[in-house]
Amino acid sequence: MENISKIVLSLNGGKRIGYVLDIAIDFDALEKVGYYVVDEESESVFLLKDADIVEKKFDYVVIDNEQTLEFCVVLPKSLIGRQVVSQNGQDFGRVKSLKFYRKKLSKIVTDKCEVLARFVKCFGEDFVLLGFGRKVLRNKRQSFKNFVVEGTQSVVIMEKEKQALVKPEKICLSTEFYVGKVCVEDVFGYNNERIVSRGEKISKSIVEKAKQHNCINQLFFSLQREK
Repeated sequence: MENISKIVLSLNGGKRIGYVLDIAIDFDALEKVGYYVVDEESESVFLLKDADIVEKKFDYVVIDNEQTLEFCVVLPKSLIGRQVVSQNGQDFGRVKSLKFYRKKLSKIVTDKCEVLARFVKCFGEDFVLLGFGRKVLRNKRQSFKNFVVEGTQSVVIMEKEKQALVKPEKICLSTEFYVGKVCVEDVFGYNNERIVSRGEKISKSIVEKAKQHNCINQLFFSLQREK
């Protein structure tokens, strides 16, 4: 997605703050409020609101002052890489990016199709659940192409409750943080290119490739957690 993994610079003192980890979304209003930023020194996660961004083109996201960043006590799990399924058990692929119209979430782009945001029933802990309504599902003449770009395959699912917030974990931009750790799920980049497979140990080349594909946040959330 746009601006993910970009370095955040502060004009006040010319400081390098960290990097953009993920998009911050108000799930109740389905609106983009800003970005989650990782501080490279403290390894803390902060919320950067859109209103506090001076510029976000080219290679950097520029802010006026680091004091505008808000510390995040809790951090939602990223939507990127999350499976998208419908209430009747259809697989719509994994989330690759999100599209917004005037900050309002308009579409969810997966590796299979594009889904209108108004058909999202809930953002679950492990997947995004779609609900098309009985009238839509029973109308055999009305194709799913009215709502998505491509067809899907059938899967069996169980409905989950609305996404719960989790405490932020330490996140580090350094390559050494990731090297040697094991992925518990596949991570995909642009054009559905597989960056790392489930069960594979992460190397320096994998980390660099993830940065090039702007999926370093997917890589972080796919790491095996220490018990």
